Amino acid sequence: MGCFSLYDSIVGNPSGVTCAGVDPENYKWMNDTRAVLKDGTVTDVGFYDDYGRVIVDGKEYPVIDSSLSADEEKHSGFIIIDKVYQILKNNVEYKAFVSKSNLYEAIKNHGWKSGIGLMERYIGHQEVIVTTTENKDKYFGSMVTGSPESYMFLNPDVSPDNYERIDELISLMIDNYL
Repeated sequence: MGCFSLYDSIVGNPSGVTCAGVDPENYKWMNDTRAVLKDGTVTDVGFYDDYGRVIVDGKEYPVIDSSLSADEEKHSGFIIIDKVYQILKNNVEYKAFVSKSNLYEAIKNHGWKSGIGLMERYIGHQEVIVTTTENKDKYFGSMVTGSPESYMFLNPDVSPDNYERIDELISLMIDNYL
């Protein structure tokens, strides 16, 4: 089996991108991932290995994203980007949410689904590449810097628009349980 991208189960961002001709600094935030386990707990920070697993301190967690339907027994949980998890924990409604909800179940029922926003055009690509207009035709499924959707790939710490988008998608999921 070849390598493939999985996408954050709440906001749809790819779990890591390749940069071609652009400085990767503002895109590295998608490389730190976690697994949301079936009991609702969240692993420590690890990395996605491009083969369906989040690796945390040498331990493998088979994961899926919320766009995949898979046999529940074949995975440990959903993939989530660490930065998204940090924004989730800082959401004003998070404490009320976790007191009555299981995060795994919330993602399963109300996580990111294809068809919401511009990120949709990248779902299903084996690898997402961030590149420039000059290199666009060289790479299938590339995200071109400066395009309308490019803000969604920027680190939310430096892109208020992306932070707001992530927080809104988190709030949509939480609102279904409060």
